[in-house]
Amino acid sequence: PLREALLAQALLALRGFGDANAALQALDPDPKHMDANADGLPLARRDPLAYALYRLIQHRLGDSRGAGKGLLDSAPTVTLPDTLSRYDRLLSGRPDAIQEVFLTDPALLPAAQALAAALAMQEVVDVDAKPAWKLIDALPCYTLPLGLLAPRTGPAGGVGKGQMVP
Repeated sequence: PLREALLAQALLALRGFGDANAALQALDPDPKHMDANADGLPLARRDPLAYALYRLIQHRLGDSRGAGKGLLDSAPTVTLPDTLSRYDRLLSGRPDAIQEVFLTDPALLPAAQALAAALAMQEVVDVDAKPAWKLIDALPCYTLPLGLLAPRTGPAGGVGKGQMVP
């Protein structure tokens, strides 16, 4: 399905496989999240995992370019599109957001994907956060490579926390 294809493109871009800007464009062509496109609302404005991936890519792109807190114009707080307001606690970036994973309707967002969204937003919102990326391995997802979310660290001089892999 298209949703999984777009999310997989974003996950691969986080690891440097593919163009991160193309992944952002595919998730939402309008960086201010205001305009609809020909297909209606872009995925990043109606899907919590897509929104979290969009924000995480922006965040890591900014870090890899030496921009500090990412490409976000605002302080690292979350202003969700209205269409995602029911996921406000899950996408808050707070440490307790993980508790929301199993309170989210699995018919709308499976637990593994909810966990991925919560962890991604923890990294985006708090520059000193240490999301528990290992939890992704404990809650497998068979439709998306969620293991690609965690920042890859390399040997000395390698890619550090929050950075895109070149």
